[in-house]
Amino acid sequence: MKRLIVLILVIVIAIVGLGFVRGWFTVNPDKIQQDEQRAMDELQELSHEMKAKTDEGTKSSLDK
Repeated sequence: MKRLIVLILVIVIAIVGLGFVRGWFTVNPDKIQQDEQRAMDELQELSHEMKAKTDEGTKSSLDK
């Protein structure tokens, strides 16, 4: 059991070390702003699509 815990700990340390070397844990403010803007654009597009679908449904139910 003790060996298993040591093995898991070594694997975790190796993954964290690899992450630091590869830059997985760095914060890039420009990238964050780009991601935020892309997410906002996608949300607006989805909002327009949903509004169009609900308007179509409303018109078809009023026609009946």
